[in-house]
Amino acid sequence: KVDSRVVRIEPRNPPPPINFAEWDGMVRLCFNRKNKTLRAIFTSKAVLTLLEGNFKTFCALKGIPLPEVADQGPVQMEEDGGDAAAGSKGSR
Repeated sequence: KVDSRVVRIEPRNPPPPINFAEWDGMVRLCFNRKNKTLRAIFTSKAVLTLLEGNFKTFCALKGIPLPEVADQGPVQMEEDGGDAAAGSKGSR
């Protein structure tokens, strides 16, 4: 069984005050690979490393101290009370 969702994105007038280069990067990251779930994308080691680096750069540019977070290992997400680490390989 496959659960699918459709997201409808409509432009706003006037456009929101965002950095469109960053938005374009996020959209490309999300939809770069056909049949890849967002969960699989955002839990991949390469993407997590990229996002962490971008967050550190953002904090450095804005003068915001980095939050101290204990290393808890890989990110695990749960849906509907299920265990994320229980054998699901996701979409290929």
